[in-house]
Amino acid sequence: MGRKRNSERWEVPPGVADIVYGVIKDYHRRVDDLNNSLLSGECKDMYYKLNGAVESSLLMLEDSIRDIFIYDMSHKIGYYHSKAIEFMNHKAYHLRKRKLIYSVARILALV
Repeated sequence: MGRKRNSERWEVPPGVADIVYGVIKDYHRRVDDLNNSLLSGECKDMYYKLNGAVESSLLMLEDSIRDIFIYDMSHKIGYYHSKAIEFMNHKAYHLRKRKLIYSVARILALV
């Protein structure tokens, strides 16, 4: 039996992926709300937890592509419409995207 493909390790169910996409989509809104500090204690704690999950997962990516991945995932943009097409191949892009989704889902205890 052959070795397990690398991309299969990072697979998550479609429902979990949709939740992670939603968490990433609201990332900048939560940052703005935390900076304005118009939140109660419980809501602020949840915002810190959600943003912490995204930020700690983004640490595995290079600095230059973090903003690109947040933009692509919040707008559900694929490889061919991404700005990352200039310096990253198709396989590396999708592998990093799967790893990011899996990492956020794991930190939030969805997987």
